[in-house]
Amino acid sequence: MRPIFYFGLLSFVACDAGTRIESLPSRATILGVSKIVAPIDDATGLVESCTYEASPTEFAGPIVLDTAVAHQLTLPLTVRNNADSETDGLQPLRMELRWECDSAGFSGDLGPLVVPAFDPSIPFCNGRRDENASFAGFDTVEASGALIPGAGGLGIVRVTAVPFALGQAIDETFEVASLAEQCCFETRATNCDGQSTAVACTRLEQIFRELDPSGVQLQVAVQNGPSDDLVRFQAFAIYNGGNLCVRDRTLCDSSFLQGPTYSMRLRGHLELLDTDGDLARSDEFATSIEFCRNCGYWNGLERFPYSSGTLQCLAR
Repeated sequence: MRPIFYFGLLSFVACDAGTRIESLPSRATILGVSKIVAPIDDATGLVESCTYEASPTEFAGPIVLDTAVAHQLTLPLTVRNNADSETDGLQPLRMELRWECDSAGFSGDLGPLVVPAFDPSIPFCNGRRDENASFAGFDTVEASGALIPGAGGLGIVRVTAVPFALGQAIDETFEVASLAEQCCFETRATNCDGQSTAVACTRLEQIFRELDPSGVQLQVAVQNGPSDDLVRFQAFAIYNGGNLCVRDRTLCDSSFLQGPTYSMRLRGHLELLDTDGDLARSDEFATSIEFCRNCGYWNGLERFPYSSGTLQCLAR
């Protein structure tokens, strides 16, 4: 575990350009994540090279970011220029995006995901049912790629969907969840009230003080009952594979080959510049990204990071 957390130093760019990009003309269509060809070295298991194919056929398969492997993820998107003229090209500039997560239905017991690096109490993402509620998960990120020719021309646009700071913040959230789980386990006789001098509770107390010096928003130890903050973060510890056994030993059975992942939905529009210097946008793009920490295979003793040729390419 890192000796220091960078909470409070990170923040998402305010999304005050949302109305403006919506008013731009829609001139491009995002067809999906480009097909990825990734030859793998049999000796090392590492990707030798990554080739992206601009094709109307979207990449098939889950997109998993294991924060024990990488903190950054770039999506190669296949984009079609809908202009009538071949000479009316589009140059990708940036993408305005927001994160959604379901806080009702089958995942309702989890409650909303809070990423303390961005806000210690406001949810990072909301579902579409409560899209008007406050949340911290929106940003404007870089998009790069060659000029996309008109008349239905296709191009690949690379979008840094998960910048390093966000991947790091989610990784630290999984660590906080693991500490909360361990602190609750150590104080289970007192109903997870956090009143313990055990290592996990003490470390979490230090982190909470860094995040909330006033002690109003985040509390480890409480009187007469469970700590709401411990319970809230504890629910997400299951996505930290190294912590899976604390909750339920059956989840560490050798037949349980891969750990669970937390799914968030990314939605956004590309902003592009045409050959006349005018701004345009794409249609809305949406895809799911699965987050975890050490959710790879279980060898009977420990759980390893999830890795694949796709992740190795997207993490570059």
